[in-house]
Amino acid sequence: MKSLPLSAALTAAWAGFEDIRAEFGQLGKVFLARNINMPLFQ
Repeated sequence: MKSLPLSAALTAAWAGFEDIRAEFGQLGKVFLARNINMPLFQ
């Protein structure tokens, strides 16, 4: 039986998305720290 309840599938997908977003958040902080003098942020 591979039919999960939709809410369970969405919860699992959201948890995965949060993990990915946290990883990219760390990369984003490093990127901004290295490129803090870009005109876009002045």
